Amino acid sequence: MDQPILFCGIGNPGDRFAGTRHNVGFSFVEALAARLSCPLRRRWFRPLVIGGPCESGAGPAAPVVLARPLTYMNRSGDVLPWISRRYHVPPERVCIVVDNIDLAPGEVRMKRRGGAASHNGLRSVSAALGTDEYPRIYFGVGRPDQGGDIVQHVLGEFAPDEQERIDAAILRTIDVLTGLNGATVEQMISGVNEIRRPPEE
Repeated sequence: MDQPILFCGIGNPGDRFAGTRHNVGFSFVEALAARLSCPLRRRWFRPLVIGGPCESGAGPAAPVVLARPLTYMNRSGDVLPWISRRYHVPPERVCIVVDNIDLAPGEVRMKRRGGAASHNGLRSVSAALGTDEYPRIYFGVGRPDQGGDIVQHVLGEFAPDEQERIDAAILRTIDVLTGLNGATVEQMISGVNEIRRPPEE
């Protein structure tokens, strides 16, 4: 069996945070699970929701594992050592899906590696994996207006027009990934970055 690839969307659990900018990673994983017909289930005695491995003839790289930690953002990495051992996923095939305030809503970017900057979720992931050498998909959520509080911004909900752009970005990213059957991580990065910005209206 080929090595799985894990798509792990990070965010905050609970109704209070549903639909917030910080939870765009959750939205992506749920949408990808629906596309791949890969049900997400709560794992007994583990703080996560997980699906797979999913064998898909049109998947980004079969088999695919999908996960949503049920820890809070600043402890996103807690579940990753268990997932990595359970499904034999090395760090270079752990793809973290996360919000990014330096990208506008509707923009998406995929990278092979990078620092955590001020993102507590990525800091937790890097500490858990013992490396920054893991791929990540960033979905833009924009910055607050001048003088606005960043924490309140990322914990707030999208405006309706922003939500439309985010939903479209998630769908076109999934279209690319599911069209790259058996692709390498490098091919995924290239494909996603080709559709980084929304198409011209």
